[in-house]
Amino acid sequence: MCKTKVSRAATLFITLQDGQGSYLFNVTTFRNKTIEKIEVQDATGQGLVKSPTGATLAATSLVSQSYLNLVSAVNTTDNVIQYYPTSRFMPSTGTAIGAGLSNFNEVYLSGEMNLDIQNSTLSFPDPSVVSGVTGQQIIIMVWYNDRDPNVQVVPSY
Repeated sequence: MCKTKVSRAATLFITLQDGQGSYLFNVTTFRNKTIEKIEVQDATGQGLVKSPTGATLAATSLVSQSYLNLVSAVNTTDNVIQYYPTSRFMPSTGTAIGAGLSNFNEVYLSGEMNLDIQNSTLSFPDPSVVSGVTGQQIIIMVWYNDRDPNVQVVPSY
């Protein structure tokens, strides 16, 4: 009998508010799932100007000033993995950091980490850069599969 891994994708919409420097992902969709890849889309990364909800997308120059804090769901006592520059998750950047490169030091999650997306955040170290953008959105695409990363898979021979 053959088993096939099915990857799925879900989209998180982060709606910006003037002066707000941190946005918590309050999403339970990915609980007990294996995260394979995360992509952050902005106004130039995919050639999009508007998100599927119709909101204007934040510009690359703004998004590249933020950081993603990805939290591990495995270690509950010290679960902060690392802050990653959001530009490392952009499929391409037309301006600002990494301009002209297909991807700027892309982060590959490879399905090995169990991330608690519900407690991860998008943060701007300088909240003053988030001004005049109320209602604009940042799209975060999360690619995942249904394998529970906490369950040990033993190969059968």
